[in-house]
Formats: sequence, C-alpha cells, structure tokens
Amino acid sequence: VSIGESISVVKGYLNKIYIGLESGKLMVYDTTSDSVVSTNPVHNGRINDIQISKDGKYLITASNDKTAKVLNINDLSAVKTFSSSSAILSANLSPSNSKVALSKADKTVDVLSFDGNKLYTITNLPAVAVSVLFTSEDVVLTASSVENPVLNLWYNGKLLRKWVQTIE
Repeated sequence: VSIGESISVVKGYLNKIYIGLESGKLMVYDTTSDSVVSTNPVHNGRINDIQISKDGKYLITASNDKTAKVLNINDLSAVKTFSSSSAILSANLSPSNSKVALSKADKTVDVLSFDGNKLYTITNLPAVAVSVLFTSEDVVLTASSVENPVLNLWYNGKLLRKWVQTIE
C-alpha cells in the first residue's frame, strides 16, 4: 500500500490500523481486506497521537493545530473538539470517557471534563510530556522524551510519584 505522505503516528485496534499523517489526515487501513478503507482530513496540522478509549467506542487524536478531537470509531465522525493555546502532543480519555487529558508543547497538561470544563492543569513539568495516559479515573501518567526521561504519576493534579531514568 502506497500512502504518498509522511506518517507521524500509527495505532492498531482490532482489525484496523489508524495512521496519522503529517498533513493532518487520518487514514484507516483494514487488515482483513488488506486495503485502505478511508482517508479523512481530521486536523490542519501534524497528528501527534492517536489513542483508543477503554470501551473501544472512540478515537482521540492530538495535533500541532492546537486541537484534540474525539471521533466515533465506527465512522470517524467528530464527537468533540478540544482547543488549546499550544500544540497538543498527546491526548487520552479516562476509563469512563468523562475526562480528557491533553499534554501540550508548553510543558503543561490540562485535564478537562468531557464537556470542556477545565478540572486542573499540571504545570512545572521538567520537560514536555510526549505521552499522557489515564491509569484510572483520577490518576494520570505523564512521560517525557528520551532526551529528558521522566515519568510522573498524578492523582487529581497532585504529584504522587516521579521516576527519573539515568542513562550511563
């Protein structure tokens, strides 16, 4: 299969591979039929992250266009768009889909209710969190890049545990 564009992120789920492109398009490849089933313009900039909700109903994408989008996994229709003042590097839905965590290029993480109300912001991160993940409804894990490897575990915005990887 020829894609014809630069790939920025890939996520597999069941018999589908979701491919985020530098252009902001989201391509869906079906492994059963061995074919591209759709290519959709989802963002106006690079897609940085694609995650699947715990119940498998939604995709959430994060983009350099300063938005994160929740999409219906069946038809990729937009369910909700979250906007930010800086590029969004990673996004994740809580297990109940009632909260969203957005890791941003300005070294902060916003946690919002699904209706868009800000619950809290994690600030003073030592490095940009390139990945954010809900481990439970109230616990968020942030991970920075290899250049500054730090994992932080947060409970409702309060730091519980920090791991720093040293490379010798």
